[in-house]
Amino acid sequence: MTEKKNPLIINSFSPKGGVGKTTIATQLTVAFRMNDFKVAFYDLDRQKTATHYFSKINEKFRPNEIYNLPGFEHGEVDIVIYDFPPNADFIPQKGTLVVAPTGSGNFDIHSYAKVLELQATNPIIKVLNKVSMVRTSDLQAMEAFDSCVVISQNSAIENAFNEYRTIFNYSHPNSRKAQRQFQFLIDCIIAKKTVKMNKERLDQINLKGARLNDFQ
Repeated sequence: MTEKKNPLIINSFSPKGGVGKTTIATQLTVAFRMNDFKVAFYDLDRQKTATHYFSKINEKFRPNEIYNLPGFEHGEVDIVIYDFPPNADFIPQKGTLVVAPTGSGNFDIHSYAKVLELQATNPIIKVLNKVSMVRTSDLQAMEAFDSCVVISQNSAIENAFNEYRTIFNYSHPNSRKAQRQFQFLIDCIIAKKTVKMNKERLDQINLKGARLNDFQ
């Protein structure tokens, strides 16, 4: 009997709503599907926004399997992605990778303390999301993180999602920047590590497509 392989489990998790969990989870799914990975997606948010989104986009970008409740056993896949609801009592399984987005506002950072409690049991990829390089609070938040991934405030990401497209098949001046940032996020997920981020490094990612290995 062939032994069932263990897929990479990715939890898009934050106890706060509106920080980009679903957008990040869906676009990661698209990126992995474009690279021929088999993906199972668990849409645990009561609004089922991800399920609705996947029903509208091109079939080749959709997850191979999608579930609306935990507990269903997925098939033979390479990646399992959980899109969590904004609920601090509903947390990822111990030992699995957490991709944790946050904004730079005071309430975002306050809620993020619950995420940091998981560091003792789970590897965490911190994602500072919707960053503007002209906002002082965003620059300060980026400096405060020991390491993180930065996703810029980008109309290409928001518009693509709202129009049932993906950042990888959407014609927009800022689509390329979004693609490079998500590729860097994937590098960090695969390596289960991030690096100290600053404006210079972010510019290298945005303009040249720098990868995680470029900063080792």
